[in-house]
Amino acid sequence: MEWIKEEERRIPVIANVDVLVAGGGVAGIAAALAAARLGVKVLLVERYGFLGGMATAGLVITVPPMNNGLQLEIAQRLQEMGAYASLKSLSEYYSKGDVSAYTHAFDPEALKLVSVKMLKESGVHLLMHSLIVGACVKDDTIYGVIIENKSGRQAIRAKVIVDATGDADVAAFANAPFEKEKFENILPVTLMFNIIGVNLKEFYNAGFNLGKIREIIEEGMKTGKLDFKLETKPTKNAPGVYAEATIHEGEINVWGGSLKGIDGTNVEDLTKAEIITREEAWKLVTFLKKEVPGFESARIEYTATQVGIRETRRIVGEYTLTIEDIKNKKSFKDIVAKPYLHSTIAVPYRCLVPKKIENLLVAGRCISVTSDALPPLRTIPACISTGQAAGSAAALSVFNNIKPRMLPISLLQESLIKQNVDLGFNKDV
Repeated sequence: MEWIKEEERRIPVIANVDVLVAGGGVAGIAAALAAARLGVKVLLVERYGFLGGMATAGLVITVPPMNNGLQLEIAQRLQEMGAYASLKSLSEYYSKGDVSAYTHAFDPEALKLVSVKMLKESGVHLLMHSLIVGACVKDDTIYGVIIENKSGRQAIRAKVIVDATGDADVAAFANAPFEKEKFENILPVTLMFNIIGVNLKEFYNAGFNLGKIREIIEEGMKTGKLDFKLETKPTKNAPGVYAEATIHEGEINVWGGSLKGIDGTNVEDLTKAEIITREEAWKLVTFLKKEVPGFESARIEYTATQVGIRETRRIVGEYTLTIEDIKNKKSFKDIVAKPYLHSTIAVPYRCLVPKKIENLLVAGRCISVTSDALPPLRTIPACISTGQAAGSAAALSVFNNIKPRMLPISLLQESLIKQNVDLGFNKDV
């Protein structure tokens, strides 16, 4: 490989904060909110011009209920805008067996607005259109990050950093230990997209339902009417082609099939995935318009800003949660998050604390878990929960002038309970 040596240069420090949150997905939003509400100076850095991560850029908008801690507050704010509802309650069409009892939908455009409003109310400073490209580390302690944007190359100093990038980018730049699944076993990627103009009443009256849209696609492939290259059937923790109705009349949210062999940290793979999945989405909708009752006037409303990545890097933390832990409903003295209100899955604080590097916490799907234990912990509600825990821990570490690794767990749990987080046990606060 040919190399070019970059000349040494001075990088301006544009901010010096208590807590820096890297990544404005739902985990980052929750982390920034929790930290700022505890009274510290918080800066949130996001690569896009809007927040929400996979919930907005990825169009993951039909999710388990958001009902614990900040999850519930976000859901209530969305509901006030008429932008969050249980699909079961929307209309007679949902009694056809299409929608599971736990699925809820929200409007991604509303989440973009709600998240910014909540952060501004809490005093969080936002910096969008900025990509984190490096970490500042000395003696195994991270003290800042390097970003690039339209203003050039800049640096940000922080006492504690929360990596909510999804891909553990900051942790990797800081040389914190991480794991990646073997290439052949990496979970497939999927492009989400919305279709509008669907006459669901006509669709159901013709004997179809959204729960069987995969069968419709496979029949089209079998007859030769549809040349579709993506995986349609459920694969390892991926649904293949799948669809659910949204909160808007005539709109459905579609999982556009699974594409295997994509490393979400490899730019060539990501480019390939974006091209292939959008081509296949167009083929799929063209087929539905021609062949399926109720889809005659349908069209793609929009495709996700980015292809959906299910897993990349996962940090090696002070504890790694396993599938056996989940199956055995293992409890932990240092529990700080539950994916759902009534979930038996407990996430210990140690999963958010990477080995080797000080003053760094992680949240979202890059926490310390095994690959087979990741699926229930990469959902939107679960990422909000780990984000709230990480942000709270970061703020408490700053206040107490201690490293996050040394934070007394009782202090963090008491804070989370005061924030209306149900940790699955009663505790006087």
